[in-house]
Amino acid sequence: MNKSVDEAFVAYFEDAKAFLDLAESRHKEGNTRGAEAFCRASLLVGFASFEAFLHSVSLDFIDSDHPSLSVQDKAFLCEKEVVLDSDGGFAISERNKFARLEERILFLYRRFSGKKFDRTTAFWSVLQSGIKLRNDVVHPKVCQPLTPKTVAQTLTALLDTMHYVSLGIYKRKLPIASRGLSSQVEL
Repeated sequence: MNKSVDEAFVAYFEDAKAFLDLAESRHKEGNTRGAEAFCRASLLVGFASFEAFLHSVSLDFIDSDHPSLSVQDKAFLCEKEVVLDSDGGFAISERNKFARLEERILFLYRRFSGKKFDRTTAFWSVLQSGIKLRNDVVHPKVCQPLTPKTVAQTLTALLDTMHYVSLGIYKRKLPIASRGLSSQVEL
């Protein structure tokens, strides 16, 4: 994994866990407003960590100039559009083309593990709910109430997904997975 991005996703995930601890503390005190604020912070930073993890995986293969990567593969990894160049061949443009989070997970896993992602795992459905929750927070139509329990379930699903991807692609455990939601930092 790309070292600087790797360090970022770990730091972000530790922050998400610390915010969750603060949310649980405020919840126990009966401070609903404080609990929800820290839940939102935990959820959003948790997803920032997850996106940084996926970006790190992508960078590993972009940076390695993997010989079997097609122009389309490279464009997908770089989140750029594929266009025809002046000679009629495919080329990567400077225009961004972002894929849905689920598509990025499935592509990375399938392309670099050689296997289909098992979407029957328990964490996949929790991840889907977590993505919907994150989208409801980021693009609110109504104020989405959050609880420490729901955020903890989402963070666990994010961690389980990162671990599953790491095992599938790199054939090794994700070091932060063994710590679960035990926070290593204090805010």
